[in-house]
Amino acid sequence: MLENATHQKARKLKRTVLIGLGGTGKKALLHAKKRFLETFGEEPPLVKYLLIDTTSANTDILYARTPGREEPVRLRANEILHIEARGASLLPQVHDEIREWFPPKADLKANILSGAGQIRALGRLALFANATTVYENLRDLLALARDYRDERPSGERRHIYEPYTPHLTVALVGRWLGERGPASSWTWPSSCASSRRTRTSSSATSSSPTST
Repeated sequence: MLENATHQKARKLKRTVLIGLGGTGKKALLHAKKRFLETFGEEPPLVKYLLIDTTSANTDILYARTPGREEPVRLRANEILHIEARGASLLPQVHDEIREWFPPKADLKANILSGAGQIRALGRLALFANATTVYENLRDLLALARDYRDERPSGERRHIYEPYTPHLTVALVGRWLGERGPASSWTWPSSCASSRRTRTSSSATSSSPTST
């Protein structure tokens, strides 16, 4: 194993965190994984993933063409944060911030447990209901992305990965037009925004990477 590590080729890569929102975000993360697998023959440890979704189903799978075989591409359980909101119908009544944007005629379900029920505002509501959980998961993920142990040679990897910048790049991916999950109107809940230390930026279908 040590002999294999000494013959590994060094590959330079940015430390990157990819965050997907809703179904569009899930597709983007899967295609990103597929591209990395086809480029490096493995998943680089300097790239981390997190999907935030109101749907817990994780059956989506792609296949990457690697030397000698096709490699299945899927999100791991620890790369998915399923958010739900029990008692969701009460939230607009007790939070002024939610009433500012929540449609008064929206068909509000009592609980958001598995999907947003084809109602765009419910995905955003689930984010507000899980503000603390979302923030804590993002905080832990960013700390993991900065773990320098990922740069150490490993006999289990084909390459040695070295970051060519000390900065961390965070990309937020989702569809803002027509999305019915949490990506429909991504806004940091106030409890997250006050503690946020990582800047994000986005476009209609995907975010522009931001270094921190």
